[in-house]
Amino acid sequence: MIGEAFAAFYFLCILLSIFFFSQLDQGRKLEGVIGLENYPKVSIIIPARNEERNIRNCLKSMDDLDYPDYEVIVVDGNSTDGTKEIVRNEFPHFKLIEEPPRPEGWVGKPWACHVGFQHASGSVLLFTDADTIHNKDTLRVLVPRLLKETDGFLTIVTKLVMKKFWEYTLVIIFQMVAMSVLGARGSKGRYMANGQFIMFTRDAYVKIGGHEKVRNAVIEDMELASASASVGIVPAIYDVPNLVSVRMYRKFSELVEGFSKNLAAGAKTLGIGPFLRVNLVHVWATGWFILLIAGYYLPSSRNLLFISAAVGYATYSLVCIFGEYQLSKKITWHMVFFPIYFNIYQYIIMKSFILVYGKKKVVWKGLEYSVQ
Repeated sequence: MIGEAFAAFYFLCILLSIFFFSQLDQGRKLEGVIGLENYPKVSIIIPARNEERNIRNCLKSMDDLDYPDYEVIVVDGNSTDGTKEIVRNEFPHFKLIEEPPRPEGWVGKPWACHVGFQHASGSVLLFTDADTIHNKDTLRVLVPRLLKETDGFLTIVTKLVMKKFWEYTLVIIFQMVAMSVLGARGSKGRYMANGQFIMFTRDAYVKIGGHEKVRNAVIEDMELASASASVGIVPAIYDVPNLVSVRMYRKFSELVEGFSKNLAAGAKTLGIGPFLRVNLVHVWATGWFILLIAGYYLPSSRNLLFISAAVGYATYSLVCIFGEYQLSKKITWHMVFFPIYFNIYQYIIMKSFILVYGKKKVVWKGLEYSVQ
């Protein structure tokens, strides 16, 4: 009976997880062609700290944008590498702003975005990361959508470039983030936005309170999305990975540091519903191993437990493979080995909890921030 109970509970968790995955809103699709009689000026604001590896390709893609009126503002966060020199020498037609001293209570990225806004003259604001590559049609496609189809806040699903085996851990991480807020739908006042690409009308940005509203937020994109929704400006998420691509991390240490600063901080804000949804997936992803062990010690239920474990492993592998395709638009079969990636994810989230709840500080790009 114990073996049957284990198997029944595991299958229940799988079925509930599949149900909640089916409820995820993947974002809006582009339907038809929308144009404007007069295209407004767009201010593109790029926070950059020690981005010499990425900034050149990002700004080259900005140079190639097919849009009549835009400015690019790079806000350098006291880089110690060649970031400023690349911008100043190779892209002198773009604005380079050296970030002034950060006031008490501000986190790095919100401060850089706020500084960039103060130098922006466009009626449309785009905040994007220095490791992004933009298709030449990005603004021409999305600015009309912002103005005609949204409340003034647009964000997108970008295409993730993953090359080294450990980078595929991102599939697991983004699955968990999406599950916590049911994707683009939002859940219990919590909404998601992709900080790699956030576009506002100036009026909407000012109404929200801008990045000053989330000045002390480590996960500024999701905090900004939730703050925006609270004043009636619900972020619209578009699934357009053909427009912007990004390779987030090239080193394992960068992946760990990048998500250690925000996974536990994000978990602090979860209600009971999102918490349960995420942990159902945890059971699905790890329960197969427990069933294998149980089958070894419960010979009367061994076949049932082994079959249940195999079904759990196979079905979660398929979900991960689908997730890989959603994020990168390719299938490499890395995700068949999802236990490796799930263990990396577990390591990162445990480290994150130690930093956020134990040390009450996180480190990002050589800067230390307190977390209250």
